[in-house]
Amino acid sequence: MRSRLPILAVAVAVAATGAGCGSGNGKSNSAPLAPAGVVSAKLTGASEVPKGSPGGSGTATVTLDTKGGKACWTLAVKGISHALSAHVHKGQPGAVGPVLIPLGDRFATKGCVLAPAKSIAAVARNPGAFYVNVHTRKYLNGAIRGQLRARARD
Repeated sequence: MRSRLPILAVAVAVAATGAGCGSGNGKSNSAPLAPAGVVSAKLTGASEVPKGSPGGSGTATVTLDTKGGKACWTLAVKGISHALSAHVHKGQPGAVGPVLIPLGDRFATKGCVLAPAKSIAAVARNPGAFYVNVHTRKYLNGAIRGQLRARARD
């Protein structure tokens, strides 16, 4: 039993300090996540890449729960028909990027989805590096799109 105590003490010390949990850059991956935040975007067809619906527009509001790994959204769209889906993508204005957070399996104006806490935290930290778009039958790559920005809670 005596030989196990030093090993147990080292394991407890490592766990308490977060040592060994980093990515090799000296930073710990166990750092606390940003608090929940609200991000929003104004959606237009002209912002979509390639160009989307000329008469389409809308708004997106996404509440990010970094601790629970959940994103809840509200979408309002007009001037488009047959909406199929909506997503949060990684990408700057004018660039196409990968889906980071699918906003449901099918298009819904409201809902919540579980997503990796790492993805939720990335959007909360730097919303301008991400965009929301809505896909339709006619515009499969996206009918309307808008860059996210931080928004104060109501």
